Amino acid sequence: MGNTTFFQEASKEDSKIGWKDIFSESFVKHTRQDREYAMQAGTIARQVPENRMLSTWSKPWLWWPLMKAGLALIALLYLSEWMLGSFFGIGLFVIDQMCVIIPPLVIPLIMMIFFWELNIPQNISLGDMGAFYMVGGIVSFAVTGAMYLFVPDGPAKYASLREEPGKLIASVLILYYIQKYQKKKIYGLTGLVVGAAVGAAFSGFESMSYALDIATVASLQDVMNNQFTRSLYAVSGHVAYCIPYSCAIALNAEDGELKTSSFLNVQVLGAIALSIGLHWIWNSVSGSNILYVALCCVAPFRLIYWVRKCLTQIVRICGPYRRGAGAVSGAVTLLCKNTALEGKCWKGGREPLVIGREQEVCGMCFPANTPGVSREHCRVFLGVDGWMVQDLGSSYGTYVDGRRLAPQEAAPIRPGSNLYLGSKQVWIEVR
Repeated sequence: MGNTTFFQEASKEDSKIGWKDIFSESFVKHTRQDREYAMQAGTIARQVPENRMLSTWSKPWLWWPLMKAGLALIALLYLSEWMLGSFFGIGLFVIDQMCVIIPPLVIPLIMMIFFWELNIPQNISLGDMGAFYMVGGIVSFAVTGAMYLFVPDGPAKYASLREEPGKLIASVLILYYIQKYQKKKIYGLTGLVVGAAVGAAFSGFESMSYALDIATVASLQDVMNNQFTRSLYAVSGHVAYCIPYSCAIALNAEDGELKTSSFLNVQVLGAIALSIGLHWIWNSVSGSNILYVALCCVAPFRLIYWVRKCLTQIVRICGPYRRGAGAVSGAVTLLCKNTALEGKCWKGGREPLVIGREQEVCGMCFPANTPGVSREHCRVFLGVDGWMVQDLGSSYGTYVDGRRLAPQEAAPIRPGSNLYLGSKQVWIEVR
């Protein structure tokens, strides 16, 4: 599903957007330039006005290479620990500690990055995420500790009554900081990102505290087994608990600002109650892997519900999908002005046009010896705001009326625009 179709579907109240649609770019090969460009989101270099948010956003994909790297690191650590112990009868303190610390951090952190990539406004940087992670973890843990004054220690299920308020307060404080001090609007996707950061942080902090507790009464192997199990079940853990009520609060912000009504409504209270309830159930079925797996299966359905709501809100704000607005229309023609394709033209249709030298992919294919043109150089497509051209990580750049696009950047084109691939030696006129 291309971005235009994706946004059109996301704009519907009964949107059927699913994880398959969101993951559609995740497993496609990307270049180093793509990674560098993606990691600039939220920085001054990538400030995006509201009317261009949809055209400059790409579906999540950065999380996948990070996931592979994280899993490879875990495998390497366990293999090293096993080999040192089995063949040499020794254990290195650093390796042992890394086997305890890293595994339960990987899944929550990758989930945080994934939801950060879903942030269409691109108004939160990775640096912000790091700060929200640390502050969210500290505040949520501190509030959870203070909650013992109201919810005494007891059965494990009581933890949900202490921990969810802790994460809720941390999320609200961060949202307030974004609004008050960063002077940014609060969208539903802002709540999604903040909830992911706070949930991931709490998960990491809790895993470390569990490791310290268990280490006093159990062997290193028992501690490692516990941490590995926590990493497997993390997909339905604190990130999945925190995101719904953080999203609900942000979705109820009035004109991008948090008000009393943002908190005191059925949607928010229901999200909080359900998170506490699911957390209560999880802690009540200690040791039952079948029930744990069942609860893990519930999490994706709950998360996609809130993702759809957030996408619908932002697409309606930024795109032509408000009530009474019509779909973008109009035709475009691309005319080659020089090179071996001089005089040939392409008329815009529903399908995107890839321009480059790869015959099996490109609809406008230049000869293999054309200077400055990459195999898959750029693509032209009909976006929600009109016709767009997007650089595909080309080596020598795509220029629109003399301005070079950043890798993966999309820019509007209209009759009279001039496209240059690499240099003015490859000139395409828009008519």
